Amino acid sequence: MDAFTKDDVKNLLDNETGWCVSIFLPTRRTGPETEQNPIRLKNLLQKAEEALISREMRRPDAQALLADARALLRDAMFWRRQSDGLAVFISPTLTSVYRMPVSFEELVVVNRDFHLKPLLPFLVGDGRFYLLALSQKSVRLLEGTRDSISEIEADSLPPSLAEALRYEQVERHLQWHTPAAEASAPGARQAMFHGQGGPEEGAKNRILRYFHVLDEGLREVIAGQNVPLVLAGVEYLFPIYREANSYPHLLEKGIPGNPEELSAQELHRRAWELVGPYYDRAREEALEKYQSLLGTGLASADPREVVAGAYYGRVESLFFAVNCHIWGTFDPRSGEVVLTSGPQGEGVEDLSDLATIHTILNQGDAYPASQEDMPEACALAAIFRY
Repeated sequence: MDAFTKDDVKNLLDNETGWCVSIFLPTRRTGPETEQNPIRLKNLLQKAEEALISREMRRPDAQALLADARALLRDAMFWRRQSDGLAVFISPTLTSVYRMPVSFEELVVVNRDFHLKPLLPFLVGDGRFYLLALSQKSVRLLEGTRDSISEIEADSLPPSLAEALRYEQVERHLQWHTPAAEASAPGARQAMFHGQGGPEEGAKNRILRYFHVLDEGLREVIAGQNVPLVLAGVEYLFPIYREANSYPHLLEKGIPGNPEELSAQELHRRAWELVGPYYDRAREEALEKYQSLLGTGLASADPREVVAGAYYGRVESLFFAVNCHIWGTFDPRSGEVVLTSGPQGEGVEDLSDLATIHTILNQGDAYPASQEDMPEACALAAIFRY
């Protein structure tokens, strides 16, 4: 499974040049159905080729654009390591592939920008969390949602705790003490070593140094995200890891015990007991704040105000209806928002997606909801920073 972060979004937005192809498909991890994975992608790439040609691209140019993605069809190692869904983004300047823990519906979108809506839950939280499982034999990073949990392949994470402590060279501050008067024999010199701290302190310091390295590797995977991190491990490791931790959303409570002795289902259950209240509390506090600010100019359900505010970094918290589209155009130079009755027209896009993406990129919080659970009868609402 691959992480999908704000940096990935920025990279995709920076590479929206020419025609952009977005492909989503369900994949199977094990069993005979895994043979269907490359076949599904092959068929969707063919649909993308025909869609590009219908937009007046020459067939050789369309085939060249899709060549890197088609090369995956022959990559046996790639297909051995799948999650529940595959997202593929293609433009003239990049081909990016993400294996995600969600079974996407098959979809091909060819437009002037990438279609990111199926991945929004991975950007806004919506029950997402990370679980760092610490044990002597392994250090694993898992990503969970309300309904699932699976391991992330993270090459930046250092080896197991046992391996690191076994091979680490510990520097000792030693002093020579040679009391000549007490020498046991003429001309002999008696040497005495003075170490700093006892065995327990030395072990803690070694673990702490290792956790600093672990924290640095973890930053490469989850830095800039706004989802909780849960620790699982023997309890004496928790305060040591907190001392090294730099991720701001580490939960105060963790899952005590050896995680290797817990099934994935049990890890998920115990993690959700900690994560569920975290999300409920944050959303309730944001809703209360929204209601208190109505009429002050610092809260609005007008999509024109919300979209422009999100783009320019004014939105502190955003509420958006998951299955609702707000079609229209946005001019970033003037800030003008024009609503339309449907997706047709030059430059028309889903402004709900636009507002959500830029809220996240500008360090705001975004809360998905059904239409019925939205504040007021609207599809988009926001609290403004100023």
